[in-house]
Amino acid sequence: MAKKSSSMAKNLVMVLFIVGAGGFVWMKMQKRALIKQESQAIDTLSDGKCEEAIKLFEKLLGTAKGEAVKRHKTNLAKCYVGLAEADGLSVAKQGEFYVKAAEYDESVLTDTTRRLVEMTRKKKAGPDAGSGDAAEEK
Repeated sequence: MAKKSSSMAKNLVMVLFIVGAGGFVWMKMQKRALIKQESQAIDTLSDGKCEEAIKLFEKLLGTAKGEAVKRHKTNLAKCYVGLAEADGLSVAKQGEFYVKAAEYDESVLTDTTRRLVEMTRKKKAGPDAGSGDAAEEK
């Protein structure tokens, strides 16, 4: 009887080891897949395919955690800056793209584009919109 329980304990340890090792390998494969997807999105952005890169980064952002969230938001902002800098766009359309970029990461904007973002936001708010001052609200 003692031999049977000893054999059962060994089998249980072996099963737990195999399950643990399988889980470890699966996690590593998932991480590698995410790294590959991020690399593909960065390459797409580098190739100037901003609309396609936006889709890829938004998909990555949906499952991202920690530092990856900031990275993906910065790259999304760069995508929208790239769209804004396309030839032939009206200033209004450029402003819309810069506003979208600022929503993700304002640090990618230049001082000039920040002013355009402010102007675009003011236009969207309309002439009746207040400055938000407490004295004005009274």
